[in-house]
Amino acid sequence: MTNLTPLSTSCMPPWRPDFAAPAHIFAPFSEAARFFADFAAWPGVADYNHLARALGIVTASGLPLTFMEQEARPRGRSRRAKWRASHVRYDESIYCLGQVPTRLGSWHDFFNMLVWMTFPQAKAALNRQQYREQPPLVGMPGRSRSREQDRLTMLDEGGVLAVCCAQGIVVHLVFGHALLESLLLGRFDVRGMNLPLVCSEGVAAGPVADLVRCADAALALRIGQGVTEAADWSLDEGTQLRALLGATPTSSGGLGEL
Repeated sequence: MTNLTPLSTSCMPPWRPDFAAPAHIFAPFSEAARFFADFAAWPGVADYNHLARALGIVTASGLPLTFMEQEARPRGRSRRAKWRASHVRYDESIYCLGQVPTRLGSWHDFFNMLVWMTFPQAKAALNRQQYREQPPLVGMPGRSRSREQDRLTMLDEGGVLAVCCAQGIVVHLVFGHALLESLLLGRFDVRGMNLPLVCSEGVAAGPVADLVRCADAALALRIGQGVTEAADWSLDEGTQLRALLGATPTSSGGLGEL
């Protein structure tokens, strides 16, 4: 991921405290989402940090995870280049400092936080790999993105976990925070990356929290083994993704009841 430009107050989309209500897609995030159910306006980084501390979320480097408001980048190419050269990069900020640059009033960044709260092992493993795979700084020879880094970014932004349980039961869980944002806003012209995982028998019939914990651990292990060697990655068009997740758009945008 890269540093993001903060949103001005006038550009913020309206806050929706019932964001997790429309469909089963958000069921895995229900425990963390409950914390924000009574908010009348957009939560801030202090609220994110309160939840992160309560859940004991840490990075792969062992640092307590904190969210910090994204600093505005200056206008102009030369000024932006100097700004980037003097600032810690996104993945480095998380791994080395435990700080997640976050834009206020952004569904994209809100769902990134929510995935951290729900899949902490997988997000920590993902950040560790993204940090290790990040290209050299701008201006250094040989700067390029690796195949592994592209795969990691695709998983982070648009991952869909096909969790294989007992007796051939497959449960699909959305992991990518950009995908969650798109689905909430009713944008189905997006792609999702489908990644099969194997969980222990019985979790599909139990509480969704047990399924999520199993998927979190399995995904963290898979990320640690490397994702470029996986032969079972696939990209689904929006219509296929909609069918895969059982979601339907409403006339007002967003997801309808299943």
